[in-house]
Amino acid sequence: MTRHALSPEATGTVGPGAQWTEDSTGSSTQIDPLRCEFAGWLDDDLVSVAPDFIVSGTLADALRASDLTGFELRTDPVITKSPEFVSESNTDFPDRWGRLVPSPEPASALASEDRGPTEVTDFARRGSDLLVSERALALLNDHRITHASLTPSSDTAETARFTHNGLCQVS
Repeated sequence: MTRHALSPEATGTVGPGAQWTEDSTGSSTQIDPLRCEFAGWLDDDLVSVAPDFIVSGTLADALRASDLTGFELRTDPVITKSPEFVSESNTDFPDRWGRLVPSPEPASALASEDRGPTEVTDFARRGSDLLVSERALALLNDHRITHASLTPSSDTAETARFTHNGLCQVS
């Protein structure tokens, strides 16, 4: 399965009161509830809060209704706006957000010269990147994600559509 590396906009930062845990690989992540403070918002439905991701309520609803795999949606992250908050959007700041927790990229899924992936999901995490399948990118293309960087694994109709949706960068 083709998977593309996506780096969402990073207008969210870790919010006050965040607590951290470390997994068996040494990666740190916030414990629930995720706390995010926005210094600004550029209108995207998918935002990075390093090393985590949050999605607008609209995108969360679409993900729940989909048959995509490799993620968990957690509700009720604590979202705040900094005193210097600036929105460059013509739409209202979403009142609902969800935490998108992608599956870690298993070592067995990394392709080698003599074999392809052995475990396939629509979402995964590799470092700070969100790995998305072609099916996941199709769903994301139906939402506002215009300030993200995409590193496509191949040229496809969905990667072309992604770059035409707005200010996205393709690496």
